[in-house]
Amino acid sequence: MKRIFTLLILAGCAAGLVTGISNSSSAQFGSSTPLGLDMSATLLNSTLDNQQFIDMVEASGATSLKLTIPWQDVELSAGLFSWSISPQGTQIDLINLIQKLDQKGIQIVLILDGFPTYLQYESLSEQNIVENYLTSWERYVKASVAQFGEYVDAWQIGQAINLPFDLPDQPIAAAILASPSTYAQRLIVASEAIKSTDKGDVVIMGGINSDTGNCLNQPSAFLNSIHSLDAWDAFDVIGIDLNTYAAPPEGRSMYQTYDSISGVCLTSAEGGFNLAEIIALVDAAGSQYGIKPIWISSLAWQPEDISAIASERGTLPDVVRADFLSRATIMLLGSHHVENVFWKYAAQESQKDMSFGVFSQQVFTNLSASLQGFQGSNNMSDILNGTYQYRTTNKGEINIYVWRGQDGDQFEVYPLSNVNGYNLEAFSLDAGSVNKGEGIALQTDENGNSAFMLSERPLLIRAIPNDLQERVSLYTSGLFSSAGDSIKDSAQDIVDEQKEKASQQVEEWIDEQKDSLLETLKQSLMDWLKEALNLEQLLP
Repeated sequence: MKRIFTLLILAGCAAGLVTGISNSSSAQFGSSTPLGLDMSATLLNSTLDNQQFIDMVEASGATSLKLTIPWQDVELSAGLFSWSISPQGTQIDLINLIQKLDQKGIQIVLILDGFPTYLQYESLSEQNIVENYLTSWERYVKASVAQFGEYVDAWQIGQAINLPFDLPDQPIAAAILASPSTYAQRLIVASEAIKSTDKGDVVIMGGINSDTGNCLNQPSAFLNSIHSLDAWDAFDVIGIDLNTYAAPPEGRSMYQTYDSISGVCLTSAEGGFNLAEIIALVDAAGSQYGIKPIWISSLAWQPEDISAIASERGTLPDVVRADFLSRATIMLLGSHHVENVFWKYAAQESQKDMSFGVFSQQVFTNLSASLQGFQGSNNMSDILNGTYQYRTTNKGEINIYVWRGQDGDQFEVYPLSNVNGYNLEAFSLDAGSVNKGEGIALQTDENGNSAFMLSERPLLIRAIPNDLQERVSLYTSGLFSSAGDSIKDSAQDIVDEQKEKASQQVEEWIDEQKDSLLETLKQSLMDWLKEALNLEQLLP
């Protein structure tokens, strides 16, 4: 059993080694950055009108957005649709809203989900329940596609699809409708309606909850069921609602997965898995049936978990949230077929400061900007020493993201190697801007090494090739092989990096630089705190 589990992990890791430009069927979703916002709950729980909601979206800097067409609100009577809804008393014109967002260049993912009140199943047989439901479901999907298909290129079919169906007053129907069999039929019906209108539109199976606590409902088991029900070709993308824990994204938690070969549930060994490894397991399970891109359809930490960790670190909860969201995103993108990540926005505008505050907003804006033209990612982390480094290729440059996985805001010297031939500029991800020329210039020694002070707060280092020809090559290829010997991903690079850390030459250079670097970074952070939170009276 342990051997099977190990093979599954290795399969996921092998799948994640392939980076570069994706030619997947999700390519039509043309957002300029792989980072978006899940505002589906925000829209339905908000008292904002159309213009106020659009203003909030524009202020966020998001270029891609997830919204819901709530079935129960748009079809109050069978066959009669109204696209103007008032879930919290304020009228929302869905047609006008989506048209205006499209005009502003914002890519929309529409979630098709809900349950209309006119459907009642107390006296029906199981077969009749399914047939009746699917007839109504097809009508709702076709009406939504006809109304919004001109403005939407991606459609998510359902939410929490591997969790119980929420119908407390109809428990028998709830059990039937929650089955993978019924969902597979929903998926096929929806896919046919969407593809018949525009075969290039993206159909997302999801969101699948990443950890249900029940092995038989875990993503691996659900994917196996969908394949067995001949619905694997009915979707383009696997959508995962990524459960987080009371730990950083690099932290490990116990996890169960279903092994389709042995037909048994496997539990992680002592230590468990981090978030990226959980996605690797999902990818490995799905790849048995045919490789599909993965979108992280919703990513968030529970406020109580964030508050507890912030208290331990002695910092603000939103600082921790921003750190965790950005670190998780960087770890996930470009590996295990992960193409897009959607951060879950505040469910209500009144909760914004508590669940998506000024730091989360600023980090989202900056990370989004730094991922413009994202083409691939290269993991150069030193796990044993608790430091994380990811190098991404964007058009014309390389971005390096680094952080420590522990000790909060305590700084330690971090040596960066293999950057010969690059101009380096460092930014805190929560800085006022990550525009070129507004960061801190980093010097390199004659061997292509640099150094700076590093904590759990992630740093962005823009690495722009000095050589114009190499920069053009980066822009057009998107492959790390074009970046030259100084940027190759190989085991030898990692070994050399460890040797260089111990070399006297680097240590001497670090000693010369660390005091001024630390002071510069600290001052930059204080300036940002004062500006962002208006704390001039509280901070020295």
